[in-house]
Amino acid sequence: MVRVLSVLVVLCMATTILATERKAAASGDWSAKATWVDAIPGDGDTLNIPDGITVTASDARTIGSSGENGSPAINLNKTGAIVLVKGSQLNVRGDVVYTGGQTNTAPAVTVQAGGHWRWDASKAPKAAETHYRFRPSADFGFRPFILDGSADAPALLDSHEAGGAGVFSRDGKNFAGPFRAKFARISRIGDDKTSGWDIFWYSGGAQHEVTWDVQDCTFSDCGEITITGAMDADGMFRHSRNVHERSRGKSVFYAPPAQKPLGKGVREIVSNVFDISALTNEKAFADGYTITGNYFGGGCPVVWASEPWAKCERNLFRIFGQWTWVAGRRMADSFVLIDRDVDNPHVIFGAKQYPIELEGLILSHAGTANMDSGEWIFCLPGCHHCIFLPNMYGYSSGEITASGGGFSGGYIFEHNTWFGGYGKGKPAGESSPGFSAFQYSESGNNSPGDLKSFRSNIMWNPQLPGRQSKFVKLCDVHSLYQDQKAGAPVQDVGDPKNIDHNAGWNFDQDNEVDFPNKAHYNNWGKGYIGNWSKTPGEHDVDVDPQFVDYQRDLPLYATKALNKTASRGNWQATPDKPYAIGDTVLNKTGIYWGLPILYRYIGAGENPEPGAGTREKGDATEWRKSWEWASLYYLREAIRTGEKFGDDDPVLHLVKWVRAGYAPTNPKLKGAAHDGTDIGAVPWQEKGK
Repeated sequence: MVRVLSVLVVLCMATTILATERKAAASGDWSAKATWVDAIPGDGDTLNIPDGITVTASDARTIGSSGENGSPAINLNKTGAIVLVKGSQLNVRGDVVYTGGQTNTAPAVTVQAGGHWRWDASKAPKAAETHYRFRPSADFGFRPFILDGSADAPALLDSHEAGGAGVFSRDGKNFAGPFRAKFARISRIGDDKTSGWDIFWYSGGAQHEVTWDVQDCTFSDCGEITITGAMDADGMFRHSRNVHERSRGKSVFYAPPAQKPLGKGVREIVSNVFDISALTNEKAFADGYTITGNYFGGGCPVVWASEPWAKCERNLFRIFGQWTWVAGRRMADSFVLIDRDVDNPHVIFGAKQYPIELEGLILSHAGTANMDSGEWIFCLPGCHHCIFLPNMYGYSSGEITASGGGFSGGYIFEHNTWFGGYGKGKPAGESSPGFSAFQYSESGNNSPGDLKSFRSNIMWNPQLPGRQSKFVKLCDVHSLYQDQKAGAPVQDVGDPKNIDHNAGWNFDQDNEVDFPNKAHYNNWGKGYIGNWSKTPGEHDVDVDPQFVDYQRDLPLYATKALNKTASRGNWQATPDKPYAIGDTVLNKTGIYWGLPILYRYIGAGENPEPGAGTREKGDATEWRKSWEWASLYYLREAIRTGEKFGDDDPVLHLVKWVRAGYAPTNPKLKGAAHDGTDIGAVPWQEKGK
């Protein structure tokens, strides 16, 4: 027994001796004895790298004692540094700590092309609950962690799957968190409860110490990137050409940093693929930002701008509900897809103090018609050259807008194309006035002149077989119900001469509408229900626009524009072998005019019929859990690979393809606009050309 105890004591002493802090003596390779004061560090040892010394790893190494949360593995002091070169892998079993301070800005860790940094909590006492951290010791944590990969040899940053995820933390300190990466694969940093990056921006220095500069990277299974604080005028926030997949937080970013005044810095969110909501913060400012070419797979919920953003163009916003994103200033050439059934959708909102101008947007609802009319946009000063598409069943997706006092300041709506009609469609013989393009005074009267211009728009309904569905062009809600608390109807919410030159098709005329308060209104007609000094629409051209191809929408993009084919043929309820992730099938249902649609399998064994549903509930079998519109995948891939369609990036190609289908060919619309151009969102085109 004595001998056994002696052996155990010796083993325990040996373990204690092995778990020793090793101090670097000089810059050099990890494997060189001359680099260290006593001995080359081994598994379980911890490191102390004094100021001025850089240790370079070129092979596989493990460091740290696998302690609980907060256990240190590496101390980098003020300027000590680690570099991982190609072929190296450093497994870190503890925290990495560096000395905070305003002057301590030297790179702390650099992972070069082909190098690999791994957080490893697999041996910790409570592995799954252990999160090792890269953190400063005090305020002003300005030492960056850098991933410096290349296209053919990316830098790797991840966490061992048997432990909790590693994180970049400021450890409760003020002002910390610079991070730079290019051509890197990043996975399992943070999780659904712990931010992968916790950054407190600093705007008080001259060196722009806190930066985020991440390009050409892939983020997989990562937690939220939490950013607080205000950006310095000349600082750096660049997030470009990155792909996010299986994100585990509520959003990718909590918020981007922004602050006035704008300087010469970089503020850029360009050509990224976001699988979930890009932002969480309810009023995240994007002053001076360039936001272009992105796939926002879960929307971009709330971006405001008190100063103009540089650009917000050519983005795809896939959203799932109402009030999903809020914006300010000009937004152009983008595609907005509501990819769920949403009753009473409210999509784009711009507060009066942060006005937004919409230009050339395509707005689509891949769900059923709404029980409530909904309103696509609430914003000033207005909307130009936008197309509001029918929903998946060919009915109206909702009104353009409805407002009580919301037009104040002069709303302008010119050269747009809107699909009207009652939401669910009424059986023949049961006509309903249905939705209006504009419905004002819903919750309070507007003032005379608030609707500054409503001109040169196409409002139409193709009248589906067996269904009778019409709309009105513009409607005072008081005409639909008894007088509300707002009082009597206001005369001339817009000057009649500026509510003109529109085209309507299959809409209700005034003599077809029977509203209880009709006697309270003067000079209504031509589909403009309200109290007017003169009937609007003197120069309206109410004809069938005869579009080139109105059956264009994102779900049909893969087959009709990209000519993609199905890898597994037509969908089968019982295929010869189970569908695997990435398989594509064609299927026809009662949506999108019965045309075949290409779907991509994303499920885990289930096989509901893709696209199946009813007019009342379009996702009745929850098919989206197993299938997606294949068009979404091809758009993501095109953005990820940097594919161009001529000179156009992927989203602009989609937008242009839809727009080309909505070119009217009826010659009566040519040159008939208020400004001498053509009526509608897209210029007139000669039939057959």
